[in-house]
Amino acid sequence: MNIIDKHLGKNPITYDIDDNDCWICTSHKPITRTNGDKDYYQMTIGSRTDGTRRRVYMHRYIYTIYHGEIKEGLVVRHKCDNTLCINPNHLELGTHKDNMNDMKIRNRALKGEKNHRHKLSNREVEEIRELYKNNKYNQTELGKMFDVSQRQISNIVRFKNR
Repeated sequence: MNIIDKHLGKNPITYDIDDNDCWICTSHKPITRTNGDKDYYQMTIGSRTDGTRRRVYMHRYIYTIYHGEIKEGLVVRHKCDNTLCINPNHLELGTHKDNMNDMKIRNRALKGEKNHRHKLSNREVEEIRELYKNNKYNQTELGKMFDVSQRQISNIVRFKNR
């Protein structure tokens, strides 16, 4: 067990180091998303008496301890792509756009049925393409059949989506 000694107090930060040199916190529980995935740690800092008490993401807190201030408009990105990692050497600053580009380049975007907000299954997408290719239905008709917009159908048949 390792302890971040710069955070003293009632609930110090302890962590284990995994095979990728990621520091995985053992003293705090990660936030659980609605789909059950674990995502980021939160912690409380500040004092109730002077009104500075607030919840912060642990990776942002760790970044400030080891690297300094986070300027407004910047996010703390994980070079290792592990949202549970708090290793300061795996954290870097960037814009939200940088973070989205990382996600795209590293193929972490949730596409198709992996995206919890998807409306169509992969089978339905293939069916739409087949029906459109065979001139059985136009895009508006397909949109009504599958309860999506004509624009979505257009993106599907042009392979812009999935």
